Amino acid sequence: MKFRFCGDQDCPDWFLTQMATLSRLSSVKAKLLTQHVARHLTGEAIDLEKSNSLLADSKLPESDVRSLLGSIQFVLTSASRFSTGEDHLRAELQQVGLPREHATALAKVHHDYADSIRKHLIRDSLMRNKLEDVSWRKIDGSQLIELTLQINEGLMSKNSGVSMTVDPAKLQNLLYDMEKVRSLIAKHGLATNVETQGDI
Repeated sequence: MKFRFCGDQDCPDWFLTQMATLSRLSSVKAKLLTQHVARHLTGEAIDLEKSNSLLADSKLPESDVRSLLGSIQFVLTSASRFSTGEDHLRAELQQVGLPREHATALAKVHHDYADSIRKHLIRDSLMRNKLEDVSWRKIDGSQLIELTLQINEGLMSKNSGVSMTVDPAKLQNLLYDMEKVRSLIAKHGLATNVETQGDI
């Protein structure tokens, strides 16, 4: 069966499994959790303590909580990406097994946040993972530079550090290429978060 909020494709099997888990929550908690994820998708940091407090009495293991939040994120991002209206989304969520009250709650939250989520998705469309910080140091006894990137890997993920060693000349070439790309993006009116910090 094809669904508009999935881009007129079948729903993933893992998503259908999570809908059964979501159905076990009250519709009020489902709405609060969906609002929590929606705010994250518009740029706010995810508050793990708040998520856990909302689900405290459900006795779900942490892995199930992560999967549940991921399935809600899938609904909100996919429905925003494929411009799925509130009524249509509510009907399709019922078709995948959500009770009417839950489907209504998720569709209403999506309707309220859809524009903001869509703008955030467009802004971040060229970014696989969000770069949080960059640090560097010159390696003693050589001309090489060690770069350390702090990367946010997504919903409920902790930042991870990635280190690499680069030649200063290659780094200058990379910065030059990034400036050219940023100029092209700005010329065509697209949003970008690319910033360079001058010469190293």
